[in-house]
Amino acid sequence: MLRPGADLTAALLADVGIGIFRSAPRQHHVAFIYEAEGRGILLSHLPTHRAFRGADPWDPKYFWTTLAGLEATNKQVFAAWLTALANKPIQVAYGFSDAGCRFDRDEAGEVVFVNVTLGKGLTCATFLIVALESFGYRLLVRDTWPARAEDKEWQTQILEQLRQCGLMNDAELDLLSNDVGSVRFRPIEVAASAHRANWPVNFNDASALAEQILAQIAELRFAPKQAPPAAKVAAGVALTTDAPAKTPARKAKKAKTRKR
Repeated sequence: MLRPGADLTAALLADVGIGIFRSAPRQHHVAFIYEAEGRGILLSHLPTHRAFRGADPWDPKYFWTTLAGLEATNKQVFAAWLTALANKPIQVAYGFSDAGCRFDRDEAGEVVFVNVTLGKGLTCATFLIVALESFGYRLLVRDTWPARAEDKEWQTQILEQLRQCGLMNDAELDLLSNDVGSVRFRPIEVAASAHRANWPVNFNDASALAEQILAQIAELRFAPKQAPPAAKVAAGVALTTDAPAKTPARKAKKAKTRKR
């Protein structure tokens, strides 16, 4: 299902795919992988609030898979669209709800990001979903996803991280807090769904495929450098967790050695 990053070549990629890496136990980040003419294989992704990165060099720490739901010609067109997106200095807000968010073209034919409601935005996972939907492809059957208690806990944790690192102002944080408890599409579920040829994918199928991917990652002993939940990316925070990180237990104090 997934292939190691070290195996990736332009021929195998066939223009565009999806990459996923584990930054720490139960923490994942997803990105588009695409080939840009004259520039090689690149990454297009959203690491954090207003920090869209459309042309990062390929990093072999990612596992990768193809976009199985796209035909060969459409893969070429979508890779060209990602290239055009990378050439635009767009601002993509981070948000737990992507309601009203889409990518479009302006009167000059340039790719733009449209966000009609303050407080809404994208995660690394919904960036992929919304980009494909804007292109005319529905990856997921969205209304089959349930609201999960562990996702609400995750959102609360991310909100606090954003508050502490100062990436959002108070008004933005207040708006984002209104969406704590929103339905969440996890990075591992998006990567799993992308690999399936028949789109859109419902929640039950995506969950089963996600478990297979997690087992495969464990089997291949994929172990990149560990990063804390608030790992800094550029000037911000990498908001990539699939589940809330547990607070590590305090280390027991060493017993004092008695003098003889």
